[in-house]
Amino acid sequence: MPDIHLDMDEVDLVIGGDAQRRPCEVVLRTEPHPHLVLRVSGLDPFAGLRAACGPDTRFSLHVVNAGVDCETFFAGSGDDVLEFSPFTEPIIVGSSGNLSCVRFDLVNFLSFMVLYGTSASKERDRLDITAGGWCIEIRSPRQSPDVATFQSPLYSVTQSCTMRRSDGATFSSDAAQDVLGVLHEAFSFAAGRWVAPAFVEGLAGGGETVWKAWGTGRLRPDLSTEGTWFDLHNGGTLADVVSGLFDLRTSAERAEAFRTALYWYVRSGTDAAGVDGGLILLQAALERLSWQRFVIDRGMFSAKRFGDGFRAHERLRLLVADCRVPLGIPTGLTELTSEATRRGWDGPAAVAAARNPLVHPRGLRPLPWYDLWRLARWYVELVLLNMLGFVGEYSNRTLAPRWVGAVERVPWA
Repeated sequence: MPDIHLDMDEVDLVIGGDAQRRPCEVVLRTEPHPHLVLRVSGLDPFAGLRAACGPDTRFSLHVVNAGVDCETFFAGSGDDVLEFSPFTEPIIVGSSGNLSCVRFDLVNFLSFMVLYGTSASKERDRLDITAGGWCIEIRSPRQSPDVATFQSPLYSVTQSCTMRRSDGATFSSDAAQDVLGVLHEAFSFAAGRWVAPAFVEGLAGGGETVWKAWGTGRLRPDLSTEGTWFDLHNGGTLADVVSGLFDLRTSAERAEAFRTALYWYVRSGTDAAGVDGGLILLQAALERLSWQRFVIDRGMFSAKRFGDGFRAHERLRLLVADCRVPLGIPTGLTELTSEATRRGWDGPAAVAAARNPLVHPRGLRPLPWYDLWRLARWYVELVLLNMLGFVGEYSNRTLAPRWVGAVERVPWA
């Protein structure tokens, strides 16, 4: 697929001790994965050789008109063009305290519908979220050449969005970045993979673009068919998750615990770590959430007592029970139910017991690994929903079979 043009600018760069200012095209390259490329032209024929073979592995580029500096690596060359990619993205361009709205597109979210609840409307693929003093409008993808170009089997624009203050007031670009961070976590938690905004533009009252973000940030391809707690026919539950994340941000420690657990949750997918690796990551997430709840938030136990005085299954059992999640093995996990009956396990004991043969494989015993993974992932989903104060309906991954549209109340509701 062709590159997507984002901007034209000039850059100052140094190659082999030679400082130069040259024209630069900023593009979004979609293959093999979306990433930002700075295409610098007008260089002498030996510049590419010096960049590729010289002692420098990092290149600091100053993008003149955008007024940004970025650390890059040499990504390729052709004719008189050198290509550099930044180590981190997106690259934020500009700053404003007078934004009226921000427009952006979502890459690799789910094709949901809003069929039920107060958010339902005739246009089933649209959703308006009001939370934390903000209004976020989620719509079907806009008709545009850049959106049309951004389509591949693994990455595509799935929705186009607008956000503004609920009271119509202007806001700063820093505030906009904070809200985009909340939405990134909410959409990624719902999808079970990293979902990122792209083509981010902040508009002033006159409709002119005064702030933007080049690139996409953290993304994962759409590979898994496992599904998550989020039901595709009940898209309105996104509003509750976004609202809960805004509330959670009032505590930096709790927000960080959620963010850490979410990172391990996303990494634990079968398309990333596999069932065995995913089990280890999910247990790490549950340990972190348990520590946050009982040691930091409530101060029920000292760090030493909670770390040394309880075994892993006891800490997990405390956490699960405190969220009012049933301790027994869900009946839909049929292979695990039989194994647990033979071994005298409840749910927390089964998840905790699965770790030892994975990290200390002395004659690795066959266990129902997939059912154990489903159980651990179910626990993490429910604990995170509980942390957000969610009391709505969700899709229970332990059911067999599990149908789209079949939802139930969370256990503590």
